Amino acid sequence: MKKITIFTNNERSLNIIKKLKKKYEINLIVLSKRFLTEKLVSEIRKFNIKIIYFEKSKKLLAKLADEKPDFILCCGFPKIIKKEIIDIPKYCSINIHGGRTPHYLGGSPLNWQIINGESKIYISSIKMNEKIDGGPLILQRSFKINKNDNLDFVKLKANNLFPRLCIDSIDHIIKRKKLINFSTKQKKFWKQRSKNDSKINILKSSKLNAHNIIRASSEKNYPAFIVLKKKKIYLYKSRLLQKNVNMNKEYKFKTNKLYLKFFDGILLIYKFKIKYN
Repeated sequence: MKKITIFTNNERSLNIIKKLKKKYEINLIVLSKRFLTEKLVSEIRKFNIKIIYFEKSKKLLAKLADEKPDFILCCGFPKIIKKEIIDIPKYCSINIHGGRTPHYLGGSPLNWQIINGESKIYISSIKMNEKIDGGPLILQRSFKINKNDNLDFVKLKANNLFPRLCIDSIDHIIKRKKLINFSTKQKKFWKQRSKNDSKINILKSSKLNAHNIIRASSEKNYPAFIVLKKKKIYLYKSRLLQKNVNMNKEYKFKTNKLYLKFFDGILLIYKFKIKYN
């Protein structure tokens, strides 16, 4: 039975661990304390698998050498992993990435795919080297979304696909099937999304772009927002309107709804929160 070590601090790993432990021996889980939540740690502990923290680097190297994994799977890990760790497994280290390779490399790939209005969401497995998302593509999977599907829906779909992608990628490597290399010119890297990327400018944005920013955001992490008369308004749910609404200015409140007027039409906000200074 192949031995797998998983590097994570992301909820996508929960479904991966659950499914992979039926087929492989998961001998070690490496967690990073960066952005790590107590809830995730609690859920991971339920698997009764040995845990070590990445920040304990000297102990980590010795532990990995003792465990002798066949594969390392990196599942939503926020730290750069050095070559001395990447080269430890018998076969290779694999990054399980939430974006299309080579078009959506780097940070927050699921968010950026939604913001850019993609009709298909891709996830990838990449053979790791010392560069960030620098190795060849192993496998890629996709699923369709519509113009109203939000980040929670996309994460759920992706998280359900990740385990199968892991299993197929491991099999792909063991059977020495072809990997796909991309040149540096072909690769498009995106930055980690921040709260500044959630601000919507009514005067400059289109209604579709605003709608995409809203559905690519979450209420907990970096919600979309606008600023009206020194009031910050968080925008949680929106809908594109086919019919026009009579409006003399950029916004209109009506029966717990907010209408925003863009240069190309009206966007209905049906869930929002006003933050008063």
